[in-house]
Amino acid sequence: ARIDAALVMFVTAIDTVTGDESYVIQLEGSNDPAFAAGNVANLGALIIGGIAGQVTLGVLNALLSPVGMYEFSFTNEQANVKYQYLKLRVIIAGTTPSLTMQAFIAEIPRT
Repeated sequence: ARIDAALVMFVTAIDTVTGDESYVIQLEGSNDPAFAAGNVANLGALIIGGIAGQVTLGVLNALLSPVGMYEFSFTNEQANVKYQYLKLRVIIAGTTPSLTMQAFIAEIPRT
């Protein structure tokens, strides 16, 4: 079934010392529990680090040294397809990238 929810992330430590570290945290959905290629949808993303100054349509951009809580709303339905399985994908780059975080999903009740 469709859900409307929020992804809540607590970043407790992050390395942005050299300024070229970047972190892309993507929420992905799939109807395949193995998330096989070709069956994955990007439901939202958070960009943190050296590339955070760029404006990217549909993506939340954080500050350069962001320790704290972040959240964004999402739905598991895209283009009339409901995605049963969700996972976080973290793409890191830079000289000395290091990230410590916790995350959970909270359903937003419909009224």
